[in-house]
Amino acid sequence: MDTLKQIEDRLYGTDMALPAAGAVVLTSSGDWPVVTGRRNLQGAHRRRAVTRQGEMLHRDLYGGSLSSHIENVDNDVTRSLLKSNIETNALRDDRVGRVDVVVSNPQDVEPWKVLIDMVVTPRGGEQQVGNSFTLDV
Repeated sequence: MDTLKQIEDRLYGTDMALPAAGAVVLTSSGDWPVVTGRRNLQGAHRRRAVTRQGEMLHRDLYGGSLSSHIENVDNDVTRSLLKSNIETNALRDDRVGRVDVVVSNPQDVEPWKVLIDMVVTPRGGEQQVGNSFTLDV
């Protein structure tokens, strides 16, 4: 019988572990670091959300273009557009069956940031994966 980790690794996949900023640090054996399971799905959706659509030449629809909303007024319309972009792009991922997104600017976060909360239900799975990150606007 498979362990929960084995099931999640199969559902959510494996990819290179790319840092949000800075250079990739190779493992002690000289290999690229990898990320698997839930952490892979979370990283993939964070990367997908902040990548400008059209930036990846081989995947022209990839990306949520969140950076295009920087310096937009933080209001219901902007948050609705962010939510729609994130959901649309998350659903392009074959691993995703459903995604729920909340975009907010809670009082305890700096006024120039929006908080993005995602809950992803994988295709073929029941276990939801939460993901939160902020965007400077």
